[in-house]
Amino acid sequence: RDAAGNLVVNTTRFPRGIKWLAEHIHALGLRFGMYAGQGYAQCCSGSEDKNATDGSGPGCSKDKQHPTCRSTTYYERDAKLWATEWSIDLLKFDGCGGPFSSVDAMRLALNATGRPIVFAINQQAVAEAGGMSPALANQWRSGPDIKPVYEVILDRALRNNNVSVS
Repeated sequence: RDAAGNLVVNTTRFPRGIKWLAEHIHALGLRFGMYAGQGYAQCCSGSEDKNATDGSGPGCSKDKQHPTCRSTTYYERDAKLWATEWSIDLLKFDGCGGPFSSVDAMRLALNATGRPIVFAINQQAVAEAGGMSPALANQWRSGPDIKPVYEVILDRALRNNNVSVS
């Protein structure tokens, strides 16, 4: 974020900007999805700098509280940017250090833009809400992260289907 709290595009990773990327994706007949953390941390950052102060890394912990970290004051601002300038079609809102109330705040902010945006949340938010509900989001992840390891995937598949292997 800049000094005013606006999201800033990493021009090294996205030299033509996010708006260009979204337009290119839409021109291919595809939908464009974004990822955001609901709180102080960013779960899936590719940044190697664990103390990044530019919002690109997971350095936004509750302990440090950088000025670049997400706060509830940014929901409306971010939603408007994503809907009007970047034309996103889906927002994956992950539970990284934020309060459950942020899910409601982001849902309301997205709905206020008038753009139909699919709102996907993580299993932590679903659990805190007491279960899946169409009033909460459009998509829910029902379990924790799956690692690309055969045993983890097999274990999850077996547990979900109540099957045992001997």
